[in-house]
Amino acid sequence: MHKHRTFIFLISSLLTVFLVSSAVAQRGIVPVAIKNQEGKQVGLYKGSYALVIGVSDYTNGWPDLPGVDEDLNAVGEALEQIGFLVYKIINPNRKQLEEAFNGFISKHGYDKDNRLLIYFAGHGHTIAPKYGGTEMGYIVPSNAPNPNLNEQDFLRVGLSMQNIEVYARNIQSKHALFIFDSCFSGSIFSLSRAIPQIIQEKTNRPVRQFITAGRANQTVPDVSIFRRQFIKALKGDGDYNKDLYVTASELGQYLEDTVTNYSKGSQTPQYGKLRDPALDQGDFVFPISASAQMEVFKEKIQTEQERISKARIEEQNKQQQVLDELNKVKAAFEMELQLLKQEREKTKKLQEELIQSRKMQEKFNQQNRSRQDLGTSSM
Repeated sequence: MHKHRTFIFLISSLLTVFLVSSAVAQRGIVPVAIKNQEGKQVGLYKGSYALVIGVSDYTNGWPDLPGVDEDLNAVGEALEQIGFLVYKIINPNRKQLEEAFNGFISKHGYDKDNRLLIYFAGHGHTIAPKYGGTEMGYIVPSNAPNPNLNEQDFLRVGLSMQNIEVYARNIQSKHALFIFDSCFSGSIFSLSRAIPQIIQEKTNRPVRQFITAGRANQTVPDVSIFRRQFIKALKGDGDYNKDLYVTASELGQYLEDTVTNYSKGSQTPQYGKLRDPALDQGDFVFPISASAQMEVFKEKIQTEQERISKARIEEQNKQQQVLDELNKVKAAFEMELQLLKQEREKTKKLQEELIQSRKMQEKFNQQNRSRQDLGTSSM
């Protein structure tokens, strides 16, 4: 069975270093200090709250999605592990869906220092207006009719992205993240590429961000690749620049890379920011878990050890090269010395031969003189 999954809607502006409470009762209300790499505090979350909604049992013409129940449990557990207080809503109709949104925002969305996350898993649909305007995406409550059979009733029951944008703008908290693992058009945001920035540049800037799990006309398996990669990203895989944070921009880039790869191109996540100059400056930030941080530190230590080992080997190689050059110079010098010694021996031998020759010549001359003296005496 397949379902249309896509839209992730992110709203944000502060940045986070995360402190996770071990007591379940304290989840969501533990202050979260936001620090830069120098350890200086640059912000604070007062509370962290998540509303996780899933529709697996459809009653009016849509196929059921049994995989959604597993998705909700996995996402809820992953968010609890990083400190969120999680509320779960299962199989809401349109009225219950609106009540869930309004109640959650009313309870937690008016404190500017809170952060809110809303996750929806279920069917999504896209409809092009009859007058030829921009396509509109919808999330599908449990009682929504199939638009292929009754489009007018679907428009009355389906919850459009315009409604979602209203909810997003009604939230007074600086950071809110809407995640829609459903498939429909995300026309209210502009596409962008992630450019990781340093923490200080994101801290107090507001933003509304979107990530889609797939394009409007793509069909996504009920067993969600997107959900699995989303959780892996939160656990640290999405931390591209290894600063111990996963930003929404990094999250979008990670999901685009991995989901497109694992789905063999049949599912293409997209991400961007709300078309509003007042709401496109910051970035939603997740701190990665303590265990993931430890892995990052281990990786950094290993990388540093490898760098030191490589530098040591390079230094040893340089020293060996210098030693080899010295040995070559020494060998050349010894050869030159040996040649010089041989030349000296040759010179000495020649000198000795010359002396001997002179002696022989002198002896010969003496003999000649003696003969001449004897001849003179005889005469």
